[in-house]
Amino acid sequence: MIIYLDESKKILEEKIVFWWFISYNKHQFIQKLVTKKKMNYWFSEKLELKWTKDTWKKFFERMTKDIDFKFMNGNLLWAYIIWYDKDSVESYVQCILYIISRIYNKLKDYDWKMQIYADKMNLWSTSQVEKIITRKIKEEFPTKNKITFYFKWSENNCWVQLADLISYQMRLCNINGAEMDAFLSKNSLNLDLGQKFKITKKT
Repeated sequence: MIIYLDESKKILEEKIVFWWFISYNKHQFIQKLVTKKKMNYWFSEKLELKWTKDTWKKFFERMTKDIDFKFMNGNLLWAYIIWYDKDSVESYVQCILYIISRIYNKLKDYDWKMQIYADKMNLWSTSQVEKIITRKIKEEFPTKNKITFYFKWSENNCWVQLADLISYQMRLCNINGAEMDAFLSKNSLNLDLGQKFKITKKT
């Protein structure tokens, strides 16, 4: 099982939405599909989905009507966090552990190998943070199978771009109060838009 993660923030309001997409498909499947759809939807295959507002909006609108994206059914997971320190590794780890807790009970009785991929940040030594997060996950959620966490650049990875696109849509719903899109409603694992995860702000 692979989980793709991204986040969408309103820093001044100290709000953030994390979005996860659970996939049982390989990277190559999503990479080829999104690249193909970029060309079908009249975008450059090298263009990131959220490069401009019009780009992500048009792609999302086309995607929601495209049956080739049915593999996303029931696999969207999000968390609305009312405070988040972007410079804090501890806060970031708390967010990740919280979201995994929302799916762990459904998966712990199965044989599962989990890989988590997040959009790369320039805030920390990413290799060190990858190790910290992987260790914390293993401590908090024991399983006989391997769990690993990685950062990846979105520039060349369509699966990270897809997470980026959806995370923004979830922010519009959760933070901005926009109407929930039918595509998101159909594919989401958790639709309680009022549920918030609180991280205590350090003084």
